[in-house]
Amino acid sequence: MLQDADVASEPVLPPELERIIFEMAFDTEAPDTNWKLVLVAKRVRTWLRPLIYSTFIMSINRKVFPNMHTCPSFIITEEIYHFARHLIADNSSIIPHDALSELLDKCPNLTNVACWGDIIPQLIWPSLSKLTHLRQLSLTSVDDPDLSPAQFLSAPFSAHLTHLELVNPGEDLEYNWDLEFLSSLPSLTHLAIYFSSAGDEFDYKRLGTVLLACPKIRVFILCSPEDNILGDAQDLYE
Repeated sequence: MLQDADVASEPVLPPELERIIFEMAFDTEAPDTNWKLVLVAKRVRTWLRPLIYSTFIMSINRKVFPNMHTCPSFIITEEIYHFARHLIADNSSIIPHDALSELLDKCPNLTNVACWGDIIPQLIWPSLSKLTHLRQLSLTSVDDPDLSPAQFLSAPFSAHLTHLELVNPGEDLEYNWDLEFLSSLPSLTHLAIYFSSAGDEFDYKRLGTVLLACPKIRVFILCSPEDNILGDAQDLYE
């Protein structure tokens, strides 16, 4: 009788362990494989959907995901929006500013947002500033007087922002944005400044003084296409 019972029974893993195994098998670079995993069982679909829809891509250089225009009717889109944790948007022809604002409003759980290319932060700021869970932010330019440091610091996420990247900050950043606003970000640990062309006009000495005043800064990254960065910029690493 004992042998019959052993033959009839199937080995069953604890649900917690089974979930860990499937989550480890999930590969962000292999979407086709992920969809096959989802078909294994309903419980696996429940576990993996938050991972599948954790990153939204609205980019001219990468495949748009998810494409809501081709989304099957049986998929609950409101649920998908709440899964989103990361968003990349870099082209207004892919997602116009008003549509991007609407998307931000529908994705309240975003923790990491990158707005590059011709996406103008000022045009989406009312929606972007409402993201209370935002911890990492990358912006193409903030040198417009319509978006002030005071507005930036008044956003609910500013007290909890740990990573900030400024892409191609122009010389107007000095005049319209006092760099001291960086020292008013109490949780900021990582700062990156990226130039796609030479940033000769940028006040690196001023930036160095501000960085010293940042309470928790641990990492500063300067990206420039120039082989030899300016001496003032090199001094930041002395």
